[in-house]
Amino acid sequence: MILQPSQHSLAQRILLPILVLSFMFMILIGGIIFYSISASLERHLRDDMAQVINSRLRLPLDNLIDQAKLASTGFTYNKNVQRFLYSAEDAEIHSPQVKQQLRQLKDLYGFRDAFLQVPWDDSHHYSAHGMQKNTLFSSLQKEPQLSLHLVDQELLILILTPVLDQQDRVLGRLGVSIPFSSLTAQLDSDLLGGSARIYITNKIGEILASTTHGMPETTVSHHNLESQFKLAVQDEKRFFSFNCSGHTHYLFFTPLHSSDWHLAMDVPRTVMMQNYGSVYLSVFLFVIPFLGLLVLSILLILYSQVKKPLHGITSILRQYHPSEPVTFDNLKPYSTEYYEILQAFSLMDERLKQTYLELQHSKTELEDINRNLELRVQEKTRELAHSNTELEQKVHEIQQINMRLEDMNFYLKQAKQEAQEAAQARSEFIANVSHELRTPLNSIINFTDQIIEDFDEMIGDSNLQQEHLHYLQRVFHNGQHLLALINDLLLYSKADALKLEYETAPCNIAPILRSVHHDFSATVDQTQVEIILDCEPNLYTNVDILRFTQIMNNLVSNAVKFTTRGHITIRGFRQNTDVVVEVEDTGRGIPQEKLPIIFDPFQQLNRYDQGTGLGLGLVRKMCDVMKINIELDTQEGEGTTFRLVMAQVEEETKHHQ
Repeated sequence: MILQPSQHSLAQRILLPILVLSFMFMILIGGIIFYSISASLERHLRDDMAQVINSRLRLPLDNLIDQAKLASTGFTYNKNVQRFLYSAEDAEIHSPQVKQQLRQLKDLYGFRDAFLQVPWDDSHHYSAHGMQKNTLFSSLQKEPQLSLHLVDQELLILILTPVLDQQDRVLGRLGVSIPFSSLTAQLDSDLLGGSARIYITNKIGEILASTTHGMPETTVSHHNLESQFKLAVQDEKRFFSFNCSGHTHYLFFTPLHSSDWHLAMDVPRTVMMQNYGSVYLSVFLFVIPFLGLLVLSILLILYSQVKKPLHGITSILRQYHPSEPVTFDNLKPYSTEYYEILQAFSLMDERLKQTYLELQHSKTELEDINRNLELRVQEKTRELAHSNTELEQKVHEIQQINMRLEDMNFYLKQAKQEAQEAAQARSEFIANVSHELRTPLNSIINFTDQIIEDFDEMIGDSNLQQEHLHYLQRVFHNGQHLLALINDLLLYSKADALKLEYETAPCNIAPILRSVHHDFSATVDQTQVEIILDCEPNLYTNVDILRFTQIMNNLVSNAVKFTTRGHITIRGFRQNTDVVVEVEDTGRGIPQEKLPIIFDPFQQLNRYDQGTGLGLGLVRKMCDVMKINIELDTQEGEGTTFRLVMAQVEEETKHHQ
């Protein structure tokens, strides 16, 4: 084991940090001591300043207020003052005596001015100097009042005390004024050489006056202090500090006992502490040598206890060689510990070598295991990815099969339902057709049989001939009905098989509408149902005349069947570029639930209606082939309107055709 020598000895590397730590400790202790002494001095200074303000500013002002109260009490027992206050008529007579009393009061207590307010004249007062002022007398109150007034650029403290009679009634007020500067000038000059500022604030901390600016409204700088004053008054503090223009200032607060005013004095910290510079210097000169001796003592102790033993350890380690034993002949009494240290170093070196070899072997084995494990993981990952791909394909195929099966199942269910509905419709259709065929055939057979039986008697009997003529007409009518029914069946079968022939050509459909109107008007009882024709003369469009006639016959026949009274209107007109034909009836209408299937074959409104149910289905098929748009408007109980909309043929085409 080879160690590279360091540039510094072990003793130097130990003693140097200890020296640095000792120096830092010395600075810390010195700072703590210096800070403690400074804080103690400042605390004592603040207490002294608070006592000075209390004794030399607040107490004199409270004493002046008490003196004003005492003077007002003395005025109560002065007869001239009482006559002056009681009688407004005798006020001018006793005014000289009252003014003399006020001058004596002013000279006795050293007031700047003394005056008396009377309730019977609120615009004047009587002063010791003969001055007259207004705006001072507002109301007669029993409590003393303090206010500030700026008179001739001089700030005055005005003290108003009530003058009471023997029944404790207010007769007037005695007012005295004191210059604010006379209270503060001596205090400021004696203590701080004119560097302090004294303020008067109200009960919420607003500045009322100061020694430097007079009334507060004459300066703007006071607004920066009012927030501090308000906090001090709110928290009932007597002292706090603040920064102004980078300098620390101390503010001392004290309340007046006889009013809601507060007195405050602003003192710069540098001014307050300048008289104590010698104290700080003495403390500094005492602490620094003491700490220096302390650090030097620590260094000497460390040198004797650390430096020498480390030199001994260094010399022994330098003699150590793996092939040569170490001699301990020149060791001192503490050589046993050195020997144990050297033996521990040797044992540690051997163990480290053995541990390193074992770690190298374990590292090689671990690398082989990791390499094999990575190969196996990669192989398994590839196999798993291949299996997942095949599984996803199978899942996708199964999903496709399921989707196809679901579609097939849906289509099968739908086809089954349609087949069932078609089978039911065909069954009903067969029953209806059988009924429709049986009834006319029975009528024909019965009427024919009756004619044959009565044929001989009919020759000579005119009444019987008329009766049998009616029978023949019924036979003819039923034959026509059978023929129409068979024609509908043949037409629908051809239309359903797409074998129905159409020959469309431009034509005027107005004659067709008139013909249909004429045919049905002859067969319908006009007393119950009126068939109306409302048709323009020229309605040219492109249709098959035969098929269009069949469409109109089916629509009008359907209207006649379901209209028992009212009217049926056949209407034809042009609308924009279209030709519109309407068949409107006032029958029973079509229920809303039947509208989706009204044009389906074999469908009827109810099972009791006559007919095969093929008429409207045949109409739809022929309209689809001839590109006629058929529309339906119906209201149950009011009637139905079928509307045919066809394209109008151009004028040249009509003339050409």
